[in-house]
Amino acid sequence: MNTKACLVLANGQIFEGKSFGASGVIVGEAVFTTGMTGYLETLTDPSYFGQIVTQTFPLIGNYGVIHPDFESEKSHVRGYIVRDLCDTPSNFRCENDLNSFLLSNNIIGLSGIDTRRLTKILREAGVMNGMIISGNSAEAQSAFSALENPKEKEKLLKEIKAYTIKNAVKSVTGSADKIEESAEAVFETSAKYRAVPVTKDGLKVNDQNEAMKNGRGKKVVLWDFGAKANIRRELLKRGVEVVTVPCDTKADDILKMNPDGIMLSNGPGDPAENVDI
Repeated sequence: MNTKACLVLANGQIFEGKSFGASGVIVGEAVFTTGMTGYLETLTDPSYFGQIVTQTFPLIGNYGVIHPDFESEKSHVRGYIVRDLCDTPSNFRCENDLNSFLLSNNIIGLSGIDTRRLTKILREAGVMNGMIISGNSAEAQSAFSALENPKEKEKLLKEIKAYTIKNAVKSVTGSADKIEESAEAVFETSAKYRAVPVTKDGLKVNDQNEAMKNGRGKKVVLWDFGAKANIRRELLKRGVEVVTVPCDTKADDILKMNPDGIMLSNGPGDPAENVDI
């Protein structure tokens, strides 16, 4: 932790900072997210598969790692960038720290850079590929050295520009299934923290029977192209039976289930690439 690290954008700009999490060299699509809370949800959201995610909120890690807040079984990001990393989290639900989480998921983190400047670049240019170089491995040292040589740097930039996300949907479908809970468990947890259904007049419904009465007896098929666990949770809290099916399920097979509704989830990658789904 806190060894030399940097982000190299496809346009040649370099952001130097410190490493946390895993070390090495990775290439991915550099994007940003403006959430003020919910970094765990971001890290475990299948939609970020293949991407280097930058948090615009400056302090990340302050409430640690809380598994019940995960959106899937693990993280799907390629890399993770923050301005200030909190390595001493404090929260009554905290189970671990962010550095340990990234290490366990083999994800390279970069801290201590000007994330506002980086965000402005990405906002103006759109999604741009980037490379994170971190640590003291032979691979990292070779990449660091390449940045000092114009010809070698140009080769590195070509490698960065050539990166594309492949098999995104097939890689993440079903990831949220592995942390599924029963409807009763979902509502019990939600009621405890007041994250319960809200009626059309803006009132929260803490009574399980009342919250679920309109959905009882109805079945919704969730077509999983990279679904977050919270999609299923929110349906369950309204009494709906949720049947999750993988991305390659045929429409005819879904219709044979006689669902009352079909929900297509969001997910990663370019929809135009998923012609065989």
